[in-house]
Amino acid sequence: MRDPGPIARDVRSTLIRGARCELGPRESLRASIRITDGRVTCIGAESSAEPGHSEIDLSGFLIMPGFINAHDHLQFSLHPRLADPPYRNYVEWGKDIHTKFPEVFARHRTVSKAVRLWWGGLRNLLCGVTTVCHHDPLWPELQRRDFPVRVVHDYGWGHSVALGGDLRDARSATPAGSAFIVHACEGVDEHAREELFRLDRWGLLDANVVLVHGLAVDEEGFELMKARGASLILCPSSNEFLFGRLPEAAVFGAIDKVALGSD
Repeated sequence: MRDPGPIARDVRSTLIRGARCELGPRESLRASIRITDGRVTCIGAESSAEPGHSEIDLSGFLIMPGFINAHDHLQFSLHPRLADPPYRNYVEWGKDIHTKFPEVFARHRTVSKAVRLWWGGLRNLLCGVTTVCHHDPLWPELQRRDFPVRVVHDYGWGHSVALGGDLRDARSATPAGSAFIVHACEGVDEHAREELFRLDRWGLLDANVVLVHGLAVDEEGFELMKARGASLILCPSSNEFLFGRLPEAAVFGAIDKVALGSD
């Protein structure tokens, strides 16, 4: 594949030509993409750039829509995968890594938060992600117009049932109609499974709640989530690494609103 060459700056319109454009999991076509004032304005038959406007030749490349990473902690992207798996639940994992790897945490704390957040944004971008939901405070760095990826702004969050402080207060502070995102059922034991029912007893399981992981959710839990209209974000790679288990395939059929995250 040829080097696409330098990209012109300070132009109103750019034409990307020569590539195949992905239309679906099994469909693509060769087309030109015109970008005007930062927005895609046309995907169609091959054409040439207008005089004075830029053109990028991507012959031999495949263009796909940007991925959405529904769950990440951008400030931790510099960290290696810290664990001595398998674990039964996330509380067990958290205690273990802070006991065994304190020097790693200390070393990464010497790097400014801004640099760590940018590292997380760039890592996502290099993986094809253009939109990220960051599970942590919306730091000012993430709201900059030149941040590498779009970071979702309108949401509320709590960390988790075991480590999240007062989740009811966090939910009350969430703007009306916005998603409330919380780690839940991250593990393979009864402690992790029971978190879903605890959230329901607290009145926090409804159509605006988005659970992250849900690895321990069983058939009874799926039925409860369906009844409440709750959504789920799966993080298969993280789950397999820490707990040696992937989410049950039945999740995809049991829950109406499911997304993927990297964690």
